[in-house]
Amino acid sequence: LKDYKGAFADYTLAISLKNDFEKAWLNRANLLVTLNRVNEAVEDYTVAITWYPEYTSAFYNRAIAYHKLGKKKEACGDLKKAIQLGAKVEQTMATKICSGGK
Repeated sequence: LKDYKGAFADYTLAISLKNDFEKAWLNRANLLVTLNRVNEAVEDYTVAITWYPEYTSAFYNRAIAYHKLGKKKEACGDLKKAIQLGAKVEQTMATKICSGGK
């Protein structure tokens, strides 16, 4: 469908109605990554984690976002936390993020 503007508005509305709706924060962050607004996405992932500190998907996706921004230390830390919380991550992904591969 690719109605990114509409999706962004919907997630923002959901957040305004229920500020601690971590899934809306996560989904809006995912959309922001799609739109190459990665710094903003990191902010939304961080809010999702603030509301739900064991949000595996938010840690994993924020790791990917940090990696896109070239922030290796932060990316690796989030990936390790996601794995600790139960994320199934291929070794090649962990190596790529934590060893600086592209």
